[in-house]
Amino acid sequence: MNLVLGISMTSAAVRWVLVKGTTGEGATISRGSFGLHEAVDADDLLDVLLIDEPDNRTHAIGLTWTNEATDAASGVLEAVRARGYDNVIAVSELEAGDVLASGIAGIADYEDVAVCIVEPDAAVVAIVNSEETTVDRFGRPSDGSDVVELPSSVMAMLELDDWRPDSIFVVGSAEDLDLIKTTLEAVTDAPVFSAAEADLALARRAAPAPARAAINS
Repeated sequence: MNLVLGISMTSAAVRWVLVKGTTGEGATISRGSFGLHEAVDADDLLDVLLIDEPDNRTHAIGLTWTNEATDAASGVLEAVRARGYDNVIAVSELEAGDVLASGIAGIADYEDVAVCIVEPDAAVVAIVNSEETTVDRFGRPSDGSDVVELPSSVMAMLELDDWRPDSIFVVGSAEDLDLIKTTLEAVTDAPVFSAAEADLALARRAAPAPARAAINS
């Protein structure tokens, strides 16, 4: 069985999704997360994430991370390649956000959609309309003191050129995700939704990246 692994890393946690097939869009085989409150050995992490059984083969790996997790992610990339995995794709926060937002827009019954991916150390906001997808990033303080400021920044971005979203989706792994969603609901007339498996959103969208890279190469 061919499998694709999607991994997302922040300064606080690593999350992963293992899916069937070679496109990264298949059924989920396993998923999980754990905190990064202390330094984690990259090889120990890979022992948890990678399936090495005769009937299973990791076809490709997509890895995305926030700026604050760059050092840890670099260690994982080096360890993966040292094990002989050649099809490893590094996915930027903005690219993962773009893919996630486009995927949500494709299944939502709205023409103009905004997707806010809120992580402990950053938030990525993607605007999807009939013409393009625009993605921006907002850094977050470690104490989460931007719980009011962040929604205001998001709304300022969404309302540029008098654009108004038909709906806003809030996903991510931040502990204050629900509070940010509630604050957004208070400052916009658009319906605000929280997607299922929100904490795994970036990992799930990192998984298709190796397939896209192969197609585009």
